[in-house]
Amino acid sequence: MRCFSCGEPVRRSWNYCPNCGANLRKERAYERHPALLGFRSIFDEIDREFREIERMLRRLAMRREKRGGVSIKISSEPGKEPRVEVRTFGNLKNREDILQRFKRARARQRQPPKVTEEPETRVERRGNRVIYRIRMPGVESEEDIDVQKLRESVEVRCYARDKAYFTLFSLPRHARIASTKLEGDEFVIEVEE
Repeated sequence: MRCFSCGEPVRRSWNYCPNCGANLRKERAYERHPALLGFRSIFDEIDREFREIERMLRRLAMRREKRGGVSIKISSEPGKEPRVEVRTFGNLKNREDILQRFKRARARQRQPPKVTEEPETRVERRGNRVIYRIRMPGVESEEDIDVQKLRESVEVRCYARDKAYFTLFSLPRHARIASTKLEGDEFVIEVEE
């Protein structure tokens, strides 16, 4: 018996194809109508052709997108070691490229700080703007600050050498962050209501 999806040999007792994952027990529409059973091989062939066209279109779309990635396939057979296949595609041409990207991503990750504090925060109102001045000594650049506008609040996380700052303040749902800037050891957030 062969898989109706990929054409690979399969056993009748299997529920899924080990090559493509197709459900081998899925009843196809023509199997419910006895008069159509004589056309089974034609329907299977048409089904295979459509699947091949779909695979070709996916491959063509991936080439056009110029994206890249890694495909990992793990397969096993009873009594044998699992087999692992790693393939790259798109703009990831070789394993060295993958390793370099992984190393750059790891370098950007921060070590957890030893101390986390809530910073001193002053609030000023100027017309329809609310200005939050958050004091965070030791912060070197805006790249060390992460500001997240949530549904009805703003979350500020900041890293300064071996210390982290965290604060959360509420905002009206319709308010928006107009600007952010680092002024010395103060991070200023202007909110427009």
